Amino acid sequence: MQYFESREKSVEYLRQVIPLISKHKIKATPINYTVWYEYVSGGNEKLSQEIDGLLENGTLFSDQLIQELYDKFLVKDSQETITQFQMELQNLVVNLSESTSQTNEEVGRFDQSLERYSNQLEGSVDGALLQRIAESMLSDSRSMRVSTSSLKARLDASTVEIDALRNELEEVKKETLLDPLTGLANRKGFSNGFDVSLSTEGGKERSPCLLMVDIDFFKRVNDTYGHVVGDQVIRFIGTILKKQIKGKDTAARFGGEEFAVLLVETTLDGAKAVAENIRMAIETVRLVNKITNKPIDPITVSIGVAQYRTDESIESMVSRADDALYQSKQQGRNRVTLEEFETSLA
Repeated sequence: MQYFESREKSVEYLRQVIPLISKHKIKATPINYTVWYEYVSGGNEKLSQEIDGLLENGTLFSDQLIQELYDKFLVKDSQETITQFQMELQNLVVNLSESTSQTNEEVGRFDQSLERYSNQLEGSVDGALLQRIAESMLSDSRSMRVSTSSLKARLDASTVEIDALRNELEEVKKETLLDPLTGLANRKGFSNGFDVSLSTEGGKERSPCLLMVDIDFFKRVNDTYGHVVGDQVIRFIGTILKKQIKGKDTAARFGGEEFAVLLVETTLDGAKAVAENIRMAIETVRLVNKITNKPIDPITVSIGVAQYRTDESIESMVSRADDALYQSKQQGRNRVTLEEFETSLA
């Protein structure tokens, strides 16, 4: 779990978390706070859905229930999955080792038989003995062929199983880096993209730019049309962002209605142009409520833009872009603001 919110955003979440902890009469422990913080920030879609369901059912929250949610959604799932893969791979290795040992034993017996036949052929040999030796050698060869064929089949099957396990593990790794609702990177995926962009040759010199994007009046959307339409809006924003990025760029959902776009090889002016394209692409589309088939109110976004400064942390860059985003909100929304607070009006 990594948090990149600006001070203003974190304070806003704090104001939402404290009443929830008080309302449900649970202790203000770090774990309880973390679970509710993830819920109000929307940083963990599965956790939010689980809590929404519990709230709708009137479930009483306790420290134990919060601990279970923490273990299930913030710690336990990914570790259990990886442990399961480890066990399956271990069983595969054990089975393969047993098959190899059996074949080695068969090879040893075959070598002993060949040595015995060689000794028998050193003295005087009649036709009957030659026939018996030939028949025995043929039988041993058949057994050896069956054993090696069995091992080959097992090796082939193991290769397929290992490939399948590797592919599944890769999928799990991808899932831990993706937001399930939009298919964009999540915070961890964004952090990885940031690290990769700076670690490549010339990455720091290129000074990547960051856009922080926030849906205007999103709470009003949820209150007016419900969370199903709210999710539809979030997916729509995700689709727009995917279309605007290229190559090594990273588009991420930070949680709730906030998104981030890391532009690896784009100047500040270029980043401003990309931000304007995003803003206008969203503003010009009129979404339809899939439930009622009626249009919903126009959706707009506010965007803040910042450029990487030498050796700064990811948290620092996000904070500066968030500050610019805050200025966009303060100056009327539906606009792009650079970190120097230069504003582009809608």
